[in-house]
Amino acid sequence: DYTPIKHYTNKIKKKNLILNLLLKPNPDILQSITNQTNAIIIGFALETNQGEANAIKKLYNKGADYIVLNYANRLGEGFESSTNKVTIFSKNKIKINLKKDRKDRIAEKIIKFVINYK
Repeated sequence: DYTPIKHYTNKIKKKNLILNLLLKPNPDILQSITNQTNAIIIGFALETNQGEANAIKKLYNKGADYIVLNYANRLGEGFESSTNKVTIFSKNKIKINLKKDRKDRIAEKIIKFVINYK
């Protein structure tokens, strides 16, 4: 979502106890492509709280066809895990919860869902 404003080419030494990091928003790639293609657009919402509300808001604000919600702060799901648990939302108000499974199987289920409900 964000990128540093200043980029360093050398290592930053530990001479100060506090490092101030200035960030700027990254370009919104998802929103920028939705009006430029007839392709099916699938976005992803990685959340830590209010996931469902944020995912649905993102689905409509970005103009996507589908949003796949997962959480960054759940043990055994997402980061640093070989498994995940997701919820898929469609612009046609279809919602499906996928049970925790290996990430490769989750990816296959997402693809099958999109193919069957396009």
